[in-house]
Amino acid sequence: YVREDAGEKLCLFRCGDGLYALPHKHVLWEGAPRPVHTIPRRSGRLLRGLIAHEGQLHLCVAVHEILGQPSSGPEGRLLIVEVEGSSWAFEVDELLGESIVALGSASADPTQPMARSVIDWQDQVVAVLDAHHLHSAAERALRAAEAEDTSLGGVA
Repeated sequence: YVREDAGEKLCLFRCGDGLYALPHKHVLWEGAPRPVHTIPRRSGRLLRGLIAHEGQLHLCVAVHEILGQPSSGPEGRLLIVEVEGSSWAFEVDELLGESIVALGSASADPTQPMARSVIDWQDQVVAVLDAHHLHSAAERALRAAEAEDTSLGGVA
């Protein structure tokens, strides 16, 4: 038994060859993948398109690309997260569950630019992602898609 105030609740997942975690407070939903609807002249390498969940549309970003991990294909799980009032979705290879971790003893890893720290979980190294850095990368993906569309003569 672990008390809630003993640490931070994290959602753990596998993406490519890496193990990652996000603070659970940012996770709105986790489950089976949904169809991704491409956005004409906007969808691309980083911005996959839109997904619908419970009557709302969410941008779907390619977190594998953002994290520099190979994608293992369409089979996996979907996370919908909210950061700074914006919600968006991304597909991961596997959801590993939730864990309450004391992050005070976690160490930083300069090789993981999106991570605020790394932790040891079940004898494996997990990068705890900084939700705000990940959100900024998702926003950059959207802006890049808009800029590409504008350069091709589309209307922004």
